[in-house]
Amino acid sequence: MGNVGSEGETGSYTLEEALEIQRRRIEAAEANPASGSGTPYLDASGVVGASVIAGAVFGGIAGAFFIRGRSGKYAAMGRG
Repeated sequence: MGNVGSEGETGSYTLEEALEIQRRRIEAAEANPASGSGTPYLDASGVVGASVIAGAVFGGIAGAFFIRGRSGKYAAMGRG
């Protein structure tokens, strides 16, 4: 385990060191429960907000194509 050195030698990152680092990560997460994963799902500027904005933009474009397709030079006669 561990990083390979500049000479190609194996690193000294042992299982005990890995377990210690993971234990510290868990302690830090438990000490700061509000930090979370960093992805604000319910924030307006997060995933839901971006989904609403993207839906409005693409929905508006689709609506414009639908309305323009109902009239014009190539529209079927007698249907609209």
